Parts: sequence; C-alpha cells; structure tokens
Amino acid sequence: MWLDEYNELNNGERERFAKLVNYLLNKTYLTREIYEGKQVIGKINADYRFIERYITLFEGYLNVINYTLTIDEELGVVYLSNEYGYNKMHLDKLTTLVLFTLRTIYDEEKEKNASKSIVYISTASLIYKLLELKIVSKKPTMKDIVDSLRLLVNQNILTKIEGSIDESSCQLAILPTILLAVSNEKVDAIYSMVFQNEPNTDEAPKYANQEIDESVFSNLD
Repeated sequence: MWLDEYNELNNGERERFAKLVNYLLNKTYLTREIYEGKQVIGKINADYRFIERYITLFEGYLNVINYTLTIDEELGVVYLSNEYGYNKMHLDKLTTLVLFTLRTIYDEEKEKNASKSIVYISTASLIYKLLELKIVSKKPTMKDIVDSLRLLVNQNILTKIEGSIDESSCQLAILPTILLAVSNEKVDAIYSMVFQNEPNTDEAPKYANQEIDESVFSNLD
C-alpha cells in the first residue's frame, strides 16, 4: 500500500521523502517547531508537516527495515525506534552528566511555566548548573563541554540560537526531545548512578558511563 502511495509522488516529493528518511535515521528526532532567535513561538517545520501528510508512506517504508515511526503530538516531535536496538548511543561520562543536567533544567523551568515547549540556556549557565548540582568536582574544560554540546545539537536535543558554540556566551535551546531522550525512569537511573558516594562526604560524586537505551539516538560512525 505504501509503495502505491510512493509511486504517486512527483520527483520533488520523492527526493524530499528520501532526504527525510535519511535525516531521521541519522538524527532520530524531528521537531514541529524551528526556533531562530529567542522566539516565544517557533516557526512551523515544513518537514514535520510533510511527514504528517505522508505518515502511512513513512511508516510502511520504515517498517520494512524494522523501524517504528512515532508522532508525539503533545511534544511536537517525530521520532524513530528500532526493535533491534540499533539506534543507541553509548555516551561518555561528561555528556551523560550534561544530558542529566539539561533534563533537570528543563523540568525546573517547566514547573515555572508549563506552557513552555523549549527552555533557553547559555553554555555558561549550563556549566554553573553542573557545579551547583555538585556532580562534577571542578569546572569541565571548554573543549569537553563543547564536544558534548555539539553531539547533543547534532542529535536534536539542543538547538543553537545565537553565538558560537565554542563560547561560554553561546545561547542554546533545550528541545522537548529531552523528555524522550531522558525518560523519568532514566532520570532516576542516572541520578542513582551519579550519586554513588556515601552521604555527608566532601568528595565529589563518582560517575560512570551510561548507555541510554530507549530509542534515544541514532548510531554515529
């Protein structure tokens, strides 16, 4: 059935379909809104609407290779999952902590304003939060932070709003994809992983690598 629908597409639509399939296989997530500058309301993503329009085509094609396409209307996110677990990523220590911290920031800001779909931060404020939560014993190097941020921007957990990503003044937005990347169960798991020390100790908490395993990220070469 999906093949019949594909055959009815014109050349431009077929090209767009192919690009979006490859985009999703590479990045897992696609958001309904695109944010440029500190906008209160984002611009509608035409690619999201295209997927909505041809949802049975995308679902049928991706099912052939055992991927499931889901549209979360509440969050405004299209995302992929794979029954074989191929779209997993093993995160390094710092990126795990950054991801946990981003989810913490997102939750705190949503409590203040439930209507928010994204949360704006700067690189400097993220570093401050890492230290405030006492999950790092000293300020991470800028290079390490930038490497983590670039990875999360590439995977559509963050989007760059203003400035260069290698500067502390860089403005970023945490996307609602953070809620899919780090579920409540994962928050608890990472929290337990991070705070392994005995209470009332002055030592910095220990932490270990954490594999995020619920259709979170696509594999990277």
